[in-house]
Amino acid sequence: MNDHRTAFSDILNLTGIFRLEKNRWPLHAAELQGFALELNQSLDFRGFHRFRFQGISNEEVILEFWIQTAHPDWAKGRRARVWLDPHRETSGDSLPILMAIENLPLQKVEAKSFCLI
Repeated sequence: MNDHRTAFSDILNLTGIFRLEKNRWPLHAAELQGFALELNQSLDFRGFHRFRFQGISNEEVILEFWIQTAHPDWAKGRRARVWLDPHRETSGDSLPILMAIENLPLQKVEAKSFCLI
């Protein structure tokens, strides 16, 4: 599980850098992956069954992701709501963000499910 947390933390950090540089949230994992490569960094989406970005506004994005469980037919989901902290200003190369994570119901993994990355 710690590998997923590290990968998620890396994804979250680069999502913030993407938002800071492009003034918008990434549309999908492939776009963020391409951005990481431009910066000579790498992101590891392999541990996720699925990873989805949903821009709510210029200040907020939802990250939904599913992680394979010990049982190969099921994946557990999480939804992270990420938004800019309205009480703090952007300073230099950091973006003040807040985050709330909620659990999603287990999801049956379909045999033909795959990630495009």
